[in-house]
Amino acid sequence: MNPYASPELESEELSLEAILKEFGSNEPEPDPEETAPEIPEDTAVFEPVSVAAEEPEPTPEPIPEPEAYVPAPPAEQAEPFSEDWEPEYEEPMGEFTPREPIPFPPKNRLRQLRQKLVAGPERRYHALSEDGVGRLQAGITLNFLLAALSIALTLGCTWNLFSAEYLRAVIFCQLLLAMLSALIGCYRMLDGILLLLRGRFTLDTSLSITFVICIADGLLCLHEQRISCSSLFCLQILCSQAAAYQRRSTELSQLDVLRKASDLTALVKVEDLWKDGPGYTTKAGEPEDFMDHYYKPSAPAKALSLYALLAFLISAGLAIAVAMMQDLYKAVPVFMAAQLMSLPVTSFIAMSRPAAILQNRLHRLGAVLCGWHGIRVVEKHSLFPLTHADLFPEGTIKMNGVKFCGSVDPAMVVSYTTALICAEESGMQQVFQLLPRSRDSAEHTVEDFT
Repeated sequence: MNPYASPELESEELSLEAILKEFGSNEPEPDPEETAPEIPEDTAVFEPVSVAAEEPEPTPEPIPEPEAYVPAPPAEQAEPFSEDWEPEYEEPMGEFTPREPIPFPPKNRLRQLRQKLVAGPERRYHALSEDGVGRLQAGITLNFLLAALSIALTLGCTWNLFSAEYLRAVIFCQLLLAMLSALIGCYRMLDGILLLLRGRFTLDTSLSITFVICIADGLLCLHEQRISCSSLFCLQILCSQAAAYQRRSTELSQLDVLRKASDLTALVKVEDLWKDGPGYTTKAGEPEDFMDHYYKPSAPAKALSLYALLAFLISAGLAIAVAMMQDLYKAVPVFMAAQLMSLPVTSFIAMSRPAAILQNRLHRLGAVLCGWHGIRVVEKHSLFPLTHADLFPEGTIKMNGVKFCGSVDPAMVVSYTTALICAEESGMQQVFQLLPRSRDSAEHTVEDFT
């Protein structure tokens, strides 16, 4: 009995309990598992723990609300196959194996070679072609006539073909011819002076000095009425012009071969190619190698320049000695004679003429020699491997006739010989393939032989 409950409520509770006991309840007793409250699947269930005394439950701390998830912006990727693009590798960098190198296409090689040829040899070839060799040929022809006339006047005075009355006029004509010859070949002397300013003494520099001495000697010859040596100066001018023409023709021939080439094959010397010594082999040539080596001064050219300088110094020394011992007027003809005799006229064409002849032959074969550097490469004793393709180039051989010795069947001899030559892939293969067909012989291969 609840002391705090009111009597009315208590009587109602008793009356309800009495009625339920008396009549019973039609409802089945509830299953404790069914009456248990539903627990969410994601809720962990714990066993109740009995405590001695109930402690006040601590107030739970407020859980901060999670921040809203903002996806990171995608990384900016460069456009594929651009300058800033880098390929992504799925494999780790430690285990990455580089891919096989991409083979260099022949078309790209041909394109790059063509660009180099256009930028180097072809441009130089067109620049020289614009100048041409016509003016050089005309100058050589005029100087040849002047030199021949000057030599004829000198010989006439030596053989006493002219009387004393005309001797002064002959000497004046010799001086005039020397001046005209120098005027036609003045570009050679100007080149010599420019090289002297750059610190190089060449044959053309010596030619300029000889011209000054020749004019001084010619004036003295008019005063003393003696024969001048100006005809030798005219010959030197002529040979210097001929050397310039030969060098121009040689360079045009070499550049013409290079600019028309579709593939450059260079011949190089390898010191340890054979057991017996060095040998020659081939490699891919580059236009830069030719242009760099071509313009380098050669050893013979340096030797001739040094010789010309020594000849000038010795001639000047002799002239100074004569001037100190005798007279200044006698020193001039001594200087003139020593300078002309110490420098032969053939020294101007000693190198240009052989180079022009050799390049003329090589031009017919489609080959080019890289100046003095190329000559040094092929000098001394060396070996070069020859193959059947070198001895019998394909398409250049024809059969003149066939002779058979012995009693063997000619058809069998032709068939067996053709099989061997075809197996070797020789340049004579095309000729011997036609021979069995013309004789109705059987065609065999070396695999059928025992």
